[in-house]
Amino acid sequence: MKKIKYKFSLIGAILSVCLLTAVLVLELELFERTIDVLAQLEKFEIDEFITPSLIFFGFLFVDLNHRHHQTKVEAEKAKIYKAMIGSVQHVLNNFLNQLLIFKMEAEETPGFDTEIIAIYDSIIAEAKGQIKELSSVISIDEETIRNSVKPK
Repeated sequence: MKKIKYKFSLIGAILSVCLLTAVLVLELELFERTIDVLAQLEKFEIDEFITPSLIFFGFLFVDLNHRHHQTKVEAEKAKIYKAMIGSVQHVLNNFLNQLLIFKMEAEETPGFDTEIIAIYDSIIAEAKGQIKELSSVISIDEETIRNSVKPK
């Protein structure tokens, strides 16, 4: 299904045309009725609150709309980050598994320094730990990501 880019503008245009048609067909005087209602509100001194209220609700709408957009952007960033981490884990795990061939060959080679194999094991363990830390990041921002893999 194709998504309409300006859905609310289209709805507004349709409603405007329907209202205009109703005004013309039924010979309604909407502006005059609005003025009459505002004049009736004058005796209650409510009219002073209308403009500030409209301004407040207009900015509240803009703020809520902005917050909704930011939430969607953050959710998309998190989704992309998790997909990237999953892909990185896949690539690195394949790489680490392929390195096991070299370890097995080194272990079977007579006279090969066992200290090198121990260093290899610690490097692999550290890499696995960093991958695990990176994949468990909760707050997706640059500092948190860097701190998760920073040497301790």
